[in-house]
Amino acid sequence: MSSLFVHDSEDEELQLELSRQLEESNNSEQIAESFEKDKIQGSGILKETKKSSTLTNLHEELDSRVIVDQPLYPLIPNAPLQDVSLKPNIDDIRPVNLILNLPLDFQQKIVENVLISDNPLLIIGKGLGINAIVANLLHVLSTPTVINKQRKRSLVLVLNASIDDNRIISEQLQELNWLAESNYESTNKLSNLAEIIDNERPFNVVTADSLSVEKRRQLYLSGGVVSVTSRILIVDLLSGIVHPDNITGMIVLNSETLKEYSNESFILEIYRSKNKWGFIKAFSESAEAFTMEFSPLMKKMKDLRLKNVLLWPRFRVEISSALNIVKEKEISKVIEVRISPTNSMNQIQFGLVECLKKCIAELNRKNPELARDWWTPEHMLENSFLKSIDSVMMPNWHRISYESKQLIKDIRFLINLTKALLTTDAVDFYEEIQLSLDANKPSVSRKYTESPWLMADESQLVISYAKKRIFNKSEYLLEELPKWEQLKDILEDIEYNKLHRNIQGPTLIMCSNNYISSQLSRLLSYSHKKNGIRKMMMRKLQVYKQRREERLNMVKELKNKEIQSTQLNVSTTFAKEKIVTKRRRTRGAAAVAAVERLRSAGIGESIDEIIDDFDYERETVYEQDDNILFISEENDDELYFLDEDEVSRTKATNITKEIWEERVSEFEYIPTSDEVIIEKFANINDVSFLQEIMPSFIIMYEPDLTFIRKAELYKKINQHNSPQIYFMYYGDSIEEQNYLTSIKREKDAFSKLIRENAMLAHHFEADEDLSHFKNLAERKLKLNRLRRSNTRVAGGQAGLQDYTQDIVIVDSREFNASLPGLLFRFGVRVIPCMLTVGDYIISPDICIERKSISDLIGSLQNNRLISQCKKMSKHYKYPTLLIEFDTNQSFSLEPFSERRNYRNNQLSTTHPISSKLSQDEIQMKISKLVIKFPNLKIIWSSSPLQTVNILLELKLGREQPDPNLSMDIGTRTKSSSKDQSKSSKENDLTRLLQIPGISDIDYFNIKKKVKTFAKLKKLSEAQLAEMLGDVNLAEKINTFLVMENEEFAKDGDLNLFNSI
Repeated sequence: MSSLFVHDSEDEELQLELSRQLEESNNSEQIAESFEKDKIQGSGILKETKKSSTLTNLHEELDSRVIVDQPLYPLIPNAPLQDVSLKPNIDDIRPVNLILNLPLDFQQKIVENVLISDNPLLIIGKGLGINAIVANLLHVLSTPTVINKQRKRSLVLVLNASIDDNRIISEQLQELNWLAESNYESTNKLSNLAEIIDNERPFNVVTADSLSVEKRRQLYLSGGVVSVTSRILIVDLLSGIVHPDNITGMIVLNSETLKEYSNESFILEIYRSKNKWGFIKAFSESAEAFTMEFSPLMKKMKDLRLKNVLLWPRFRVEISSALNIVKEKEISKVIEVRISPTNSMNQIQFGLVECLKKCIAELNRKNPELARDWWTPEHMLENSFLKSIDSVMMPNWHRISYESKQLIKDIRFLINLTKALLTTDAVDFYEEIQLSLDANKPSVSRKYTESPWLMADESQLVISYAKKRIFNKSEYLLEELPKWEQLKDILEDIEYNKLHRNIQGPTLIMCSNNYISSQLSRLLSYSHKKNGIRKMMMRKLQVYKQRREERLNMVKELKNKEIQSTQLNVSTTFAKEKIVTKRRRTRGAAAVAAVERLRSAGIGESIDEIIDDFDYERETVYEQDDNILFISEENDDELYFLDEDEVSRTKATNITKEIWEERVSEFEYIPTSDEVIIEKFANINDVSFLQEIMPSFIIMYEPDLTFIRKAELYKKINQHNSPQIYFMYYGDSIEEQNYLTSIKREKDAFSKLIRENAMLAHHFEADEDLSHFKNLAERKLKLNRLRRSNTRVAGGQAGLQDYTQDIVIVDSREFNASLPGLLFRFGVRVIPCMLTVGDYIISPDICIERKSISDLIGSLQNNRLISQCKKMSKHYKYPTLLIEFDTNQSFSLEPFSERRNYRNNQLSTTHPISSKLSQDEIQMKISKLVIKFPNLKIIWSSSPLQTVNILLELKLGREQPDPNLSMDIGTRTKSSSKDQSKSSKENDLTRLLQIPGISDIDYFNIKKKVKTFAKLKKLSEAQLAEMLGDVNLAEKINTFLVMENEEFAKDGDLNLFNSI
């Protein structure tokens, strides 16, 4: 379907009829005015009679117009009579004194621009304090106002806010409330507590099931700033808990993350359809997201009902003049530390880049109809490169060749390897290479080699130098990262400056992820020891050896089990022997030889054997201590070295007074100047963190554009005590190129948006325009009423055919999906309810359980789908299972069934749920489901848009569902029938025959020993095994009993509706 909304051939007739009726009504008003003048002048009886008849016809015509203009079966419930709209009167507007907490002038100008602009989209550069701007703007917009001579608090809703956004906005608003309160008390000597409370702007967060329905209604009525999830707000709008007229405005954060037909755009369409005066303001700090596709800026503005664009890049005059000014006497406090990678790292980087180029060229050659022009080596290191490949290839995953799939996986794997080269140590990097080689061992069952990048000549370069970083020239080299030594020198320099210049404040080290943070923590703990880094690397190699041995043992066990289960007795004729051939070339030998050559590349002997011979105690030349290795269960990448006593104390569950006092004695006060804080870039959301700890030195272990901007803001705010910044990066490396590319990419994106904004077309929509009726259902109903009011319709009674609006009852937990919003856009009345059976009720006989692929796999694994189908089959004539794929997914189960294991999840190239069930297992479980429920209907939908068409076709000529009956289904139980069914179930042992593998003999043996079902449920699995003499049978019966108890517990839950 090319368009969401259907255009009908009778649209022109509808528009002409609207224009004609409007013209006739205007003429009737003029006639009424002329008759009123005649009455004043004393006209005759005849004129009076004509006037009265004309006025009667006029009233009838106006009544028909009122009927026509009344909303159809309303998509949004009307506001209760007691609710007062928050639309202010123009006469009540008065100036208000406000205090903002924005230290920089350009931030105040941004707030002013957003305030005076009509429904703007603000796109600002990264790291320029967008959270502080939003918080101050919310403080202004939620200012209490006077409506009908009564003081009321505005209601401002915040959409698409993350957990960190809510936390920062809450802290900022609390601080602004304190400032406003202190200012009010200082200006008014006799402060009134009631007025202070009225001036407050409370901030509340409404998440899934955090508040009941009545509490949410009271929260909306009380006003203030409310951050609410899209699912909850959709349900509240459609249920009438809050009416759009009672909402002052909406703020949309992180607008670049919203997809087409998102829930947020659904909410804004509902809001704007009923509220024409409220404001909508959207914010984003990712300019690149608005330049990826064809005219994404216009699409985003149309989806979010926005009218203006405000662009504030870093190179804007107001920002650059505020951040670039340096005092004459001030010495620059940013020190660049350019580090040269080792020769092995340069060789590996060259090999990875060359392999990437060949894989990209091969992918373009194999898929010329899908390839894009900018899939080139120049763009391969951009963050959006992989997203572009996925957006094109994933919908066509079931159509492209096996080699193309492997190329896509290899491109992702190689890009991640280039990043890991500069961040991980030599042992961890080699482990990733080794895992890839192990996954590509030659196998009889494998038709193709899995990784084409291993067939490139440069791959031997990568593997050989990765081995040399560990073992070279008959010794364990264990190459250290060059940044480690530079970091130690910088910390020594900082310690010297603090000692001689009396500098206070901690030292802050910034990095990108948890792995590097734990790596630096270990590095600092070992750096003060003699040969400390060497000792750390030796321990890493020992841990890798242990992990490798565990994997090999596991593989051997699995192979032995397969051999035992599949071993056959065959004659010597068919026995496998070593094949001896005189042929110079054997089919498939080249690939096998290439892989074997790669495994032994670089050195004469196998490095695996060298690592197996590695002995930590023999290799360490320093004195042994009593430390042991303790691996955290939460993250295998984080290694800690603890004493044996400390390990035992950590594992102790009963903490005595002596243990507590011993632990307290181990803590001591560390002066601020001696503190070294290691933090991730993602945890620094605004400048407030830097203002709290007030670091005297900042070491950027990796370049990050966003944090550099935050450091600029902090230095500008604290000019009297600005920190010294060390900026570390590898020269002539991918790290440097990525940083420079990110700056250029943001600048180019803003330049493109500035040009596009200058030529951007504005969208206007009038109430009487045809675009006001956005779907076929409303147009048909409107046209039907117009024909009824028009006496000049030709064709007899054909135009008097009745049209009814469709109703779909939707489970309130389904509003995370885009399907309810699409149904609403098609003119379907969506009624949210807490359903016990099914997700969508489209008629009294049809109940639909919708499953996405991930939800389907999860339901098949925990057997929840069986109980859901059982309930649908019990209460509905046509139980239906809807399996819905996403628009950007392949319409196939193949991408979800691929398996490939990696030590780090970031290096994984498969779908997140692919390792749970294979394609054959999914199909087999669905087949069993159909056999168990013969009346179950299954619908496969390729996208939510196709699902809408399917549902509308199923509703043709069918009755509309009743919400009350749909909610009662599955919850209505009579006590007597319940007791009877319970007692019958307690004594019904025939249900055991449903368990696969139980024969009639087993059933009669169980019935002879256990008289009732209740006694059987009390037995444990061990007692069942002893009674039956079969462990497997006892396990099956025990699993069946557990599932029965779970289903019985689900059926007994009667109070689900109050938990919305």
